Amino acid sequence: MKLLLSSLFIALCLVVAQANAQAQRRPKSAPVNVNASSNAASATSATATTATTATTNPNIQTAQTVMDQVDPPPQIKRGQLASSVDPDVLRGYKALQLNQFSPAREAYSQALARNPTQRDALLGIAYAHYALGNTEQALSTLRRLIELYPRDSAASSAIFLISGGDLQAEESRFQSLLERSEHPAALHYTLGVLYFDQDRFGEAERAFSRACAMEPEQPDYAYNQALALDRLGRTRDAARQYVLALNLSNQTNAVFNRDIARARLRILTATP
Repeated sequence: MKLLLSSLFIALCLVVAQANAQAQRRPKSAPVNVNASSNAASATSATATTATTATTNPNIQTAQTVMDQVDPPPQIKRGQLASSVDPDVLRGYKALQLNQFSPAREAYSQALARNPTQRDALLGIAYAHYALGNTEQALSTLRRLIELYPRDSAASSAIFLISGGDLQAEESRFQSLLERSEHPAALHYTLGVLYFDQDRFGEAERAFSRACAMEPEQPDYAYNQALALDRLGRTRDAARQYVLALNLSNQTNAVFNRDIARARLRILTATP
């Protein structure tokens, strides 16, 4: 159950975290003249190619003379790009990072009041509902999201992780979703959970490993891979992965219990 619960949280947070990171990466540069260097390069090149010809043929104008007769070309300028991420979505995400679920729900509610189909806000408020114990409301929100965005892998994963289902049927469905998903990390992670619950630890470890490769800064992905490695008896690999998960959890909000991870790490690294 602990494995299922952590998977739910990460699946729900995934797109919200990506939206926040995208907003932070948007360039904020002062206007620049992108033609200045190219004009200078063109002038140098033209002068070099005509210099020898001009010395032998006085009727041929030099490149600089020709350029002096041409009007300055229009100049392209780049200004500051405005963030497209709703400020209430960002506010809700920051509250989730601090485990402040009521303020997060309020922030996402305000975003949805302006735009009822805002995908990140729907994911975020579903996460907040679930964390506050409102499971049915969380499921209702996620089903609404699937109606709006049938291919939403994070929402599909979250619904399964909350309510379960036929494991074989769900495995086939998630494999199918994986083939056309633009953000497959959550699906790999969910398949890992599905395999883990069936004691298919080798397949679970590989699925968690793929999720880690796509989202290397996600501590809960690393932790669940450590659990799978642990069950496979790969002690050294599991210990390294527990260390990685703990280190990542110092940088990014994590769901797994750090005390349990540290205790297990002490057992794995104890001198026999």
